[in-house]
Amino acid sequence: MVKRKVKRAVRRTVRRKVKRAVKRAVRRRK
Repeated sequence: MVKRKVKRAVRRTVRRKVKRAVKRAVRRRK
């Protein structure tokens, strides 16, 4: 069960990093 919780936490952090990267890419496009 611990591993499952860790995977969920990792996914959340990854999504946050991806969102930030996307925002930077959008700014560069403009």
